[in-house]
Amino acid sequence: MIIKENMERPICRTKSICWSAIVGGALVALGLIALFHLLTIGIGLSAATRDEQGMTTIAVGSFIWSFIGSYIMLLLAGWVTGGLAKVHLGSKPCL
Repeated sequence: MIIKENMERPICRTKSICWSAIVGGALVALGLIALFHLLTIGIGLSAATRDEQGMTTIAVGSFIWSFIGSYIMLLLAGWVTGGLAKVHLGSKPCL
């Protein structure tokens, strides 16, 4: 519901931020960070060799996976946050 008191600036009387959705998305992000780090450690330890070529492969692979994992983690956390926001206010935008 928008009430126009002045012609310049409408005042919105609805709730605009769902903090529970934001906190829920942040907790999902923290959980996924832990999961992706454990996955990275497991893959790195299984691929470890003692020669220099193996160490270079592990370094490059972990560098690339850190970017890919971060992107996936942020995508999933944002999706969960948006879904939780939609649950609170129905079809109205929340964030």
